[in-house]
Amino acid sequence: MSQLLMYGSKRLFGCTRNLSQTLSFRVVSKNVHQFKKYEFTRSVAFLKVRNAVQLQFRILEDLSSIRNSKNFCSKKPNRLSFEVDTNVRGDVMVFTYANARFFRMLSVFGIVQFFFWSHMAVFAYSGVRDLRAQSSEETSSWWSMVANFQHEHRYRIAIACIALGYVVLFFTWMYPQRTVSKLVLMKGGQMVRVTTYSHFGRTKDFTVPLNDISCKQSRLAEGVQVSLKIRSRWFYYLLDKREGKFVEPQLFDYVIGLNRSIK
Repeated sequence: MSQLLMYGSKRLFGCTRNLSQTLSFRVVSKNVHQFKKYEFTRSVAFLKVRNAVQLQFRILEDLSSIRNSKNFCSKKPNRLSFEVDTNVRGDVMVFTYANARFFRMLSVFGIVQFFFWSHMAVFAYSGVRDLRAQSSEETSSWWSMVANFQHEHRYRIAIACIALGYVVLFFTWMYPQRTVSKLVLMKGGQMVRVTTYSHFGRTKDFTVPLNDISCKQSRLAEGVQVSLKIRSRWFYYLLDKREGKFVEPQLFDYVIGLNRSIK
C-alpha cells in the first residue's frame, strides 16, 4: 500500500513538473514573440525615419542646386501692401497723361488774348477823344460821359488791359509746364524722370532725386488733380487723375507719392 502511494505521488509530482515546464515554455515563447514583434516595429520605425531624413536631405540638395543655376527665377516673397520693392531693374512708367491737343489750343488762346488786350490798351490810351471842350448839349449824353471818364483814366485803363493780357499769357504759358505728362521711376529706384508739357503741346523732361519730391495729398483723395512739390522749383506740378492713368499705383502710393519734408 505504501509503495502504491509512493508511486502515485511520484507520478503526480512528475505530471505537475511537466505542466509547470509546459506553462513556463509557453510564457517564454510568448515573451520572445512579443520581443521579436517589438524589435520588428522599432526596426520599421527606424527605417521610416531614416528614409524621411534622407529624402529631406535630397530635397534640400535639389533646391540648392536650382537656386545656384542661372536660369532660376526666384519667386517674390510675400509682402504687406505697403512693402514695395523700390529697387526696380529698369525704368518703370508710373503715371501717364496724353492731351497735347488741349495744350496747343491753350497756347494759341493765350497769344490771341495777349494781342487782344494789348490792342485794347492802345485804344484806351489814344482812341478816346476829350469831349469836355464841346458844348454842354453834346456832353450831356451818357456816351459822352463814358468817353470823358475813359479819357480821364486812360492811363489806368491801358495799364489794366496790358496787365490782364500778361496774366492770361503767363497762365497759358506756365500751366502746361506744370502739368505732368509722364512720371517714370528710373532703374535703381532712386531717381524720377518727370515729363511735362510745354508751349504748343510739346513736352520736356528732367530728372530729380526721389527724396526731392513731396506729394501733398493722396491719390484716392477727392479732387481731379494730385499736386507734387519738387525741391528748388516754383509752383506745384499737377497730375490729372480724371484723364491720366496710374500704371503702377502701388509705386506711386508707397514710393513717389509720399509726403516728405522739403525745405
